[in-house]
Amino acid sequence: MANYHEDLQIDRLYLTNQAGLSESDLEIVLNYLHTKSIINLVELQKYRNNRTSLLSRVTAFLDNLDRKGPDAISQFYRAFEEANNRAFHQLPSKSSCDVDGPTPGATKWYPESEGSEIYCKKLKQDMPELTNGARLSDIVLQQLVQYLAIEKVFNEAEKEKYLTRNEELHWRVTEFLRDVRSKGRRSCRLFYQALELYSSDVHNSLPSSKFNDMEPLQLC
Repeated sequence: MANYHEDLQIDRLYLTNQAGLSESDLEIVLNYLHTKSIINLVELQKYRNNRTSLLSRVTAFLDNLDRKGPDAISQFYRAFEEANNRAFHQLPSKSSCDVDGPTPGATKWYPESEGSEIYCKKLKQDMPELTNGARLSDIVLQQLVQYLAIEKVFNEAEKEKYLTRNEELHWRVTEFLRDVRSKGRRSCRLFYQALELYSSDVHNSLPSSKFNDMEPLQLC
């Protein structure tokens, strides 16, 4: 079993003194840890504060992370691997051992069960509203893409496709949602999980959110 406290101590010098965590990496990591309720909103804003040096913020962040325990540290490593795979594999704690793959995530807000099928039908119902009503802003779309990439729904190429394309927002949202649906139940479930986190007003106003009873489901 991995000793995450020990790994963090080994990696601390690299992460703080060699700019192992860039500003953009830190932003992705913080967003992910916030979605997992590992850091709260006050902590999120504190570590985003650009008036404090990156070194000071990373040092304070790692100190706090260490106090939160092994689950918090394991989720940090998972997010950092997604944010900067090359830097992750250069960490001192990784250089002398094989990396097993993504650390299992914390308990999901939406249960991973047969009931997950409901999210495929929800997305089918909601697509006209999401694509034709300008409901998803560019910022929210980017947050959704980053979240699904961290959860391994999208690979690096797919993530970059949605983050860097210059097409109109309507077309990017449409293709993004088609991709989410095509990937099945887990993808649809995680989409709604992220949408409720990043834009709860949109989530709660969607057509599918207004129905308590749904007819038998059809898979995407």
